[in-house]
Amino acid sequence: ASMVARSGIESWDSLTLQEKQYLPQKYSFDNEEYKQKFLATMKENPMMKHMGGKTMLDNIFKAQVVKDEKMAESISDYIDENPNMFVYMLCGSFHSDYNLGTVEKLLDRKPKLNIATITTIPILEGKSFRDLNYSDYLDIADYVIFVND
Repeated sequence: ASMVARSGIESWDSLTLQEKQYLPQKYSFDNEEYKQKFLATMKENPMMKHMGGKTMLDNIFKAQVVKDEKMAESISDYIDENPNMFVYMLCGSFHSDYNLGTVEKLLDRKPKLNIATITTIPILEGKSFRDLNYSDYLDIADYVIFVND
């Protein structure tokens, strides 16, 4: 993923066959909703001013997707090898919120899989539960936990 972020997906061409075995077997960067959410999040990141332009941002998005694809592939492979096991994946919320990212990629591989997502939302200092508009969080995950900072 770091290689993709720095130099683009084409950088994989320089890998040996042995190194390529660790790459996701399939990948797709075509979810526009996920990309727009990612770009909106990155615009809020103060480090982005120092990281280059649109091409760099596109590479960072693709690196994010590569991580999603590999996590989904690993879980899918594990389920194939252990069909009666329960899988619990702990990840950053962007990989699972709105059933995008890793969740979407896993469902691409296993459309009948039953997945439940959990996310946490921090309540900013000086705010309380009463200050939140809960309807803003209805679609973010199956279970939402609000946490005081």
